Amino acid sequence: VATSTMLFVDLAGSERLQRTGAEGAAKAEALSINGSLSALGRVIKALGSQGRASGQQHVPYRDTVLTMLLRDSFGGRSCTSVVINVAGEQEHAEESICSLRFGERMSVVRNSPTVVIGADSGDVRCVQEQLARAQEELALMSTQGLGGGFVDGAPNSEKISLAANMRKLAEAEREIRNCLVQITEARSRGEGTAPLEQKLRTSSAQAEIFQGVVERQQTIKTLWAVPTPGFRRKAAEVKELESRVTLALGL
Repeated sequence: VATSTMLFVDLAGSERLQRTGAEGAAKAEALSINGSLSALGRVIKALGSQGRASGQQHVPYRDTVLTMLLRDSFGGRSCTSVVINVAGEQEHAEESICSLRFGERMSVVRNSPTVVIGADSGDVRCVQEQLARAQEELALMSTQGLGGGFVDGAPNSEKISLAANMRKLAEAEREIRNCLVQITEARSRGEGTAPLEQKLRTSSAQAEIFQGVVERQQTIKTLWAVPTPGFRRKAAEVKELESRVTLALGL
């Protein structure tokens, strides 16, 4: 069974509060829009870095609902088109330039369109067996040190520092996910979400800081080794097989 999904998103432009003079609910909405667009910018930056083979692996899709929805569209397996709208008037020149720069960053993002076909139970078992073998191979490659990680003989103090920052990053990302769930639940009950949104912004800012620190530390070749191309290909294979199994089982 082949299934298709079409996602159409109209991205609102960032709003400059000094110009609009928005207050109250309108101001809160503008802040939320700007926060989502900032998170989207971080995702595009991370994907662009991957396209330039910088070694960056983490893409902060989970920072906002918007970036989670667009995960497959940006850097995923979808066919994606982006239309940039600009205004010719001088008073909108700054916004138009920002939009064009966004389009320029988007141009380096590469998708890998893939057709995923669901199958009968026999084929599902076959894919599950392939997944199990691929997972075993990936685990073996990891034990062989091909999956990256701390370099043997790295200074213990630097290892402790990087491990601590990675843990703090994971905690901040976990807090972001929890906030997103709580905000969704609160909205479904018709409750206010201002405190949760503030908590989300704080956690997102912390995650961005720790992400930058971790990325800088992981560029130290005597401290951290990046995964080999073969390991990355095998990890991508495992991810694809997991997606096929999930789709086939209707999960």
